[in-house]
Amino acid sequence: MQKIRLIVQEYHKLSKHMLGDNYDFNCIGMKLTEMQEQFTNNARTNWSHGNKIQLKRLINGGNVELYSHEQMYSLIDDIHAIPTFYVVTISEIGTMFENNWIYWLPANTLNFLKETGIPILLSQPGEFGFEWLDTDFNNAWYGQLIIGFDYRLKREGLTNPVIMHNMSKMYMDLGVEQRRVESVYSRQWIEHVKLPSNLARGVITYEDHLENVDNKKVFFCSNRAPREARCILLLSMLRHNTLDNGYFSFLCEAPATVKLNHDQIRMYFEALRYFSDTTDENFIEYSKYIDTALKMLPIELEEDKQLQHEHVLANKSINKYRLGAFFEIVTETHDYTKESVQAGVLSEKVFWPILNQMPFIVLGHRGNTRLLHELGFKTFDEELFIESHPGDSLNMRTEYINRVIKYFYNLNKEERLTWLKQDSVREKIKYNYDKLVNTDWNQDEISALTTAFKKVMYNQ
Repeated sequence: MQKIRLIVQEYHKLSKHMLGDNYDFNCIGMKLTEMQEQFTNNARTNWSHGNKIQLKRLINGGNVELYSHEQMYSLIDDIHAIPTFYVVTISEIGTMFENNWIYWLPANTLNFLKETGIPILLSQPGEFGFEWLDTDFNNAWYGQLIIGFDYRLKREGLTNPVIMHNMSKMYMDLGVEQRRVESVYSRQWIEHVKLPSNLARGVITYEDHLENVDNKKVFFCSNRAPREARCILLLSMLRHNTLDNGYFSFLCEAPATVKLNHDQIRMYFEALRYFSDTTDENFIEYSKYIDTALKMLPIELEEDKQLQHEHVLANKSINKYRLGAFFEIVTETHDYTKESVQAGVLSEKVFWPILNQMPFIVLGHRGNTRLLHELGFKTFDEELFIESHPGDSLNMRTEYINRVIKYFYNLNKEERLTWLKQDSVREKIKYNYDKLVNTDWNQDEISALTTAFKKVMYNQ
């Protein structure tokens, strides 16, 4: 099996008799956060603890070696034999390319990075952010954040490649002048879904779906925070009169379990006018239904009160709605202000219908389907007659979804059952479930990091 090495600021082996992990570590981003909290006497809203938990998930897979600043020179003659990365954890959302940590690099670490040229791994496994990109409706390009970051590294003599490690995968040219930049999708959320504690909560099988075909509506779609993509989907369903063809909820919570008031909800819908192409024909039609949507929200299903306490868990309480639908519409995490970015962003949301053995449609960033395919999953675009393309706008993708809903709504019971029983649908459902629960996703992530290492170091 492939092995990798991570260089961190501090690494300590603890007693083997300890409960839990017998080691601990800190990366330079974690230490900076700790210093800032001590200096200000105020805990920052950050992800340092979460980053450590998620990196330990990868480390505990058994094929990751840790080395501290003090130990790293022991690798100097062996640096390319095993892919080696210098880890910088990103401690807040939206700060992927902040450069404060560069000022705090010890002289020996700075020299080591210069001598070896190993990649800098910017890691925030459970989150994502495109704040470093500027966009219009059709294109994305580098903003001042990454340009300033690159300039700061060069001032210190660092030409090392950079690898972004989070819950997104970029599909655009990421080179910054002479610096190579790659991105690796963290398998954090896939591993989360297949945790024994989640599997033990019970799943729906393909056979369960077949037995319940008489009682099925067309779709199931569960939404919590009023992200703009979800607002667009609701408006499109109101326009096409498809909302009642399935089970649809929209809790309007941000953060989880915190209800937004009417004025706060309205702000999300009004923001659509600022970030959308207001000349787009579909958006013009959608915007006519904003007042109607506001009168309906929040939209809650019977079990949503239980769902409020099951954020990112295997939400078994709403599985009866999955059982009552032919396919799930997954409204993935999405940054509407960066809608034109060619990237895949996948959280735990898209993996719940796979776990519960049903077809799905994913609505989110433009590279989501491509990322699912790279991970080895199969999607149902052909069976659902979705003719999407990477450059399609969010509005166009919601139009495809409404066409699918209308098609299914007009099928009779026998035609719906025939669709669900066709070989390609059954085989994809079974394949996806097996892929999800039986893949060693930690090792798969190590392999992805190895591939990125070879690409940025040797252009392989």
